[in-house]
Amino acid sequence: MPEDLPKPKMIYIPARAKQFKSVAIYCRVSTMHNAQEDSLENQIAGLKHYVAGNPNWQLYRVYTA
Repeated sequence: MPEDLPKPKMIYIPARAKQFKSVAIYCRVSTMHNAQEDSLENQIAGLKHYVAGNPNWQLYRVYTA
C-alpha cells in the first residue's frame, strides 16, 4: 500500500444479544367437578407449547388458581 494513502479505519460493531420477552401463564378451573381435574393440566400443557413455539419468548412462571 503506498505510504501517501491513509490506512482504512476498521470499526467493530458487536452483535446485539438476542432479546427474550419473559412471559407468564395464568390458568384456572372455574368449577369443582371431577371432569375439570385434567382441565388445568391441559391448559398448562397447551400454553407451554404455545410459548415454546415463539422463539422470542421465555417462560417466566406458571400461575394457577
